[in-house]
Amino acid sequence: MFNVIVDSEILGVRERAKMGNFDSMVALGTYIQKGISTRKNPCLALSIFDYVIARKNEISLSSTYWNALNQKMRIHWERGEDEIIEKLALEMVRHMAQFDPKEWDYQKMIGYIQWLENKQHNETNALV
Repeated sequence: MFNVIVDSEILGVRERAKMGNFDSMVALGTYIQKGISTRKNPCLALSIFDYVIARKNEISLSSTYWNALNQKMRIHWERGEDEIIEKLALEMVRHMAQFDPKEWDYQKMIGYIQWLENKQHNETNALV
C-alpha cells in the first residue's frame, strides 16, 4: 500500500509511512488523493485512510485520526456519497467531543456540524 512512486521531495514521508508513522500515512494518503508529488489515486488514498482509521486506538495524536477522517470525507464528497459522509462527520464530532475543548479542531468541528445541520434542513424541507 505504501510502495508508491513519489517525487523525491516526499520520499521521507513515504518511508516514515512504511515504518508505521500514522501522521506520515495520512500525509501520503493526502498527496495521493490530490495527485501532489505522486500519481492521483483516490482509491489507494481511501485504502490508506481506512487503514489509519481502523487503528484509531493506536494513534497517539487525535488530530491524526481527525485528519484521516477529514480526508476520507473529501473523497466521499467528491463521489456524492452523503450517507457515508454523515456517518464520518458524526464520528468526527463525537470523537472530538471526548477531549478537552482546548484540543478540538474547531474549524473541522464547526464545518461538519454545519454540514449535518444543512443536510437535516434539506431533508426536512424535502418532506414538506
